Amino acid sequence: MAIVDMKKMTLIGLHDDRHRLLARLMEIGVVDIVDAEIDEELSGIFSKEINKDDLIELDGKLHTLETAISVLKPYDDRKKPIFKVRKDMNHHDYMGIVLKRHDVLAIARNINSVKEGFDNTKSAINRDANSILTLNSWSALSIPMETETTRNTLVTNGMVPSAADIDGIRAKIEEEELACEFVVTGSDSDQSYLTVYTHTDDEQSAMSILKRNGFAVMSFSGYTGSVDENIGKLRNDIEDKKTKTHGIEDNLRDLSQNLDDLEVAFDYYTIRREISVTEGEVASGKRIFFLEGWIPAPVEESLVKEMTEKWTVDISVREPAEDEEIPVLVDNGFIGDSVQDITAMYSLPSYKSVDPNPVMAPFFLLFFGLMLSDAGYGLIMAAACGAIYFFMKLEDTMKRFMKMMMLCGLATMFWGALFGSWFGNLIPVLAGTPNLDLAIWFSPVSNPEYMLMWSLFFGVIHIYVGLGLKAANLLKQKKYLAIIFDVVSWYVFFTGAVFLVMPFVPGINMDLAETLSPYGSYLLMAGGAMLLLTQGRKSKNIFGKIIGGLAALYDLIQFMSDILSYSRLLALGLATSVIASIVNEMGSMGGFSFTGIIVFVLVFVLGHSINFALNALGAYVHSSRLQYIEFFNKFFEGGGKEFRPFRRNTKYIRIKD
Repeated sequence: MAIVDMKKMTLIGLHDDRHRLLARLMEIGVVDIVDAEIDEELSGIFSKEINKDDLIELDGKLHTLETAISVLKPYDDRKKPIFKVRKDMNHHDYMGIVLKRHDVLAIARNINSVKEGFDNTKSAINRDANSILTLNSWSALSIPMETETTRNTLVTNGMVPSAADIDGIRAKIEEEELACEFVVTGSDSDQSYLTVYTHTDDEQSAMSILKRNGFAVMSFSGYTGSVDENIGKLRNDIEDKKTKTHGIEDNLRDLSQNLDDLEVAFDYYTIRREISVTEGEVASGKRIFFLEGWIPAPVEESLVKEMTEKWTVDISVREPAEDEEIPVLVDNGFIGDSVQDITAMYSLPSYKSVDPNPVMAPFFLLFFGLMLSDAGYGLIMAAACGAIYFFMKLEDTMKRFMKMMMLCGLATMFWGALFGSWFGNLIPVLAGTPNLDLAIWFSPVSNPEYMLMWSLFFGVIHIYVGLGLKAANLLKQKKYLAIIFDVVSWYVFFTGAVFLVMPFVPGINMDLAETLSPYGSYLLMAGGAMLLLTQGRKSKNIFGKIIGGLAALYDLIQFMSDILSYSRLLALGLATSVIASIVNEMGSMGGFSFTGIIVFVLVFVLGHSINFALNALGAYVHSSRLQYIEFFNKFFEGGGKEFRPFRRNTKYIRIKD
């Protein structure tokens, strides 16, 4: 499987059919509609206009519905799946709710109104609670709170900073012989609370002294009676409001039964909005309209047949032009499909290049398995992810991820069985024979040099395959000489370097290394000569050609560096096995008594869970890195534009036609 061939479609239809035809294209979901380009000579006939009033109205309805749904979510008692997935709904049931959408909108507005009342009540409770906190500071006030003046006396309540010198203020008032007295009714860490009694003749002088010391007037407007009476009223008011909020919550809980209808209505208006936006991208005249879009070549015949049989349309389909930006759709098999999101995180491949996923997938899975390399971990991983993949309803992205993790688990089982690692050395520990070797092939813990040799060998194969994909790209672009200059020459050059260093690789068969090593210098010189003569060929002057060729030889260092990167296969694989074995040894230290078994089980579960989580994450990250840095660097042509078909992008439901 590979990148799907695309074709450019132009459709001309009757203006009266535009909305219904777009709705049908959305249901089919195979056309990536693009902004129609109106030629200058047709600008008087066709135009593109978005109905802004319609969009504003739809956005308002969507906001109303989305707000209502978010209000009801805390009261949602529907059974929820482990993984977020849209609900499947047949078209008949969907249309039944769509027909009553105006009633659903009215319910949504009522829900939002109820929530607004709830929020206002909660805010009032908070205000009352804050008022109680404030009044507690005035608990020593002995006169009614509404008292502000008598016949000859003014009563002023206020605050001064806690750092203010109360005695100094009082002394200053006495020094000036003012008819003024104040009482400290309370204090906290920030301020002191005063009630000031002043004769009307001395009010300005007294206030001047107080304000110089930071006095701020406190108004008790709206309060009558004593402080304790008002605190009691506020507490009773809070209890009444709490009772009211409980009633509102019960109402919202009852209204949550409308969530299904609200979600369907939200998706309906989402679809309506997408159609409205797309109508603004097509070129419309008084009687006809036309649209342009990309379609996968395999659906051309069936799409054209349906459109022409059911609608009055004219459709033309052509091959892409050389300078057009063509969207990318990949169609991979069972294994290649599992890693396409890994590639997409890096970049989509260019339309004119090869799809790396079918080739990358086996390497990603095998490298993941090598780095985790425990059959017990792989068994649990494959079984758990396989059960989720096969028996649970998932969205496409999550389904691909679970498939990838299931395959990674199988790869981990494969390598773990070859290396004899089942939860580390669990079986030898339980059998009481620590030296028991379960490896089908060999144990990396006992023979790390041999594992390092194979890790580097896998790296060479991986990079060589990457160069092969570069040749495939050049072949697709019909650059036949470039295959020789830019691929074959590197094969010769790198192979010569590999043969030369083989005697220095730990764990290698020395007879083989000594046999091949003498040929390395010849291949290295031949490949170097080819690179020197060809890699600067794009330069227009002789000096540029020579410098380009010499600079290319520097890539030998990069090649060796890339190969050494694959030593991480050994490092992470050893880390998993060694930590697992340490966990087993720690768990078995209590012996096989009743207490020892309990300790063993606890240590086993906790230790292996942590080891599995950390090393599975490491295997995922480093396997991805080997693809991105070492593999893609050899051939990958990114920058592809994703194929985005005009389809129902719903949030809550999947409509089954």
